[in-house]
Amino acid sequence: MKHCFSLLAITVAALLLPAGSAHAQYGMLFVTNHANGTIGEYSALTGAAVNPTFVSGLDGPVGLIQSGSNLLVSTTTASTFSGPGGIGAYNIITGAPVNATLVPGLAGSVALAQVGSILYTSNKGSGTVGVYNATTGATINATLISGLLDATGLAVLGNNLYVANLEGTVGEYNATTGATINATLITGLNQATGIQIYNSMLYVAAQGAGTIGTYDLTTGAPINATLLSGLGGPANFAFFGGHVFVGNQNTNSVGEYNAITGAVVNSSLITGLSSPQNVVVVPEPSAWPLLAGMASAVAVVARCRRKNKLAA
Repeated sequence: MKHCFSLLAITVAALLLPAGSAHAQYGMLFVTNHANGTIGEYSALTGAAVNPTFVSGLDGPVGLIQSGSNLLVSTTTASTFSGPGGIGAYNIITGAPVNATLVPGLAGSVALAQVGSILYTSNKGSGTVGVYNATTGATINATLISGLLDATGLAVLGNNLYVANLEGTVGEYNATTGATINATLITGLNQATGIQIYNSMLYVAAQGAGTIGTYDLTTGAPINATLLSGLGGPANFAFFGGHVFVGNQNTNSVGEYNAITGAVVNSSLITGLSSPQNVVVVPEPSAWPLLAGMASAVAVVARCRRKNKLAA
């Protein structure tokens, strides 16, 4: 029984590492470079380059998410964010293509979001949000939402789908039917681009203003419209270990900030990029065995408890 509790203590201690600690920041940061057609890989802790051309030869990569053991990336033409393109899948460890044409024939796919096996993409060129199978790429509904103006960012929570429009609004829609809940949930933004949900708030990047603000998920009311300011054209961003990592296309950099207070951690964590758009941070692959070990420890604890019950 002591063995069970020892394993449990180790597991809990690992899971309760404080946000923002060196351990919590032990991740890899991937960023899409729209202008040079690459996905770069960097240390989320130091910003050091691991492989600046982790994936290369893409035509205007923009959207980026982790999907299991793959990275899904959306592409447009390099000279525009509205031209033809699609979504490809690449191995998250090697960068090798898994299916470079997972979803072809899109018009300016600039943002991706996934819930389970459902993949959402905002298509700036056609003013739509489409839905596809995240594994096979099969079309579920290519025009779940239509009639949008320069759709740029996506975020999903439960059955609510939030869409940012470069024209300066964020709309809210039913994630299953596409029915409008509130097309003008947030208005008056200066070029709304990336949106994410974190800490029960909606974070929205206003590229023209160089800010990222926080808003109420239900009413759209501003909580702190300038949580981050002075940014260099924020496109999209990602959360990891209590921090937010922002891709700034005007300054060709990625900055790191405290996700709650907005305090600067390192405004130039990564520099020398090429019109960075979306950012994804995942646990560093060498840490995956540790995570698997945690799961195994939990399983052992459960088996120990069952054995002790049977022996009682």
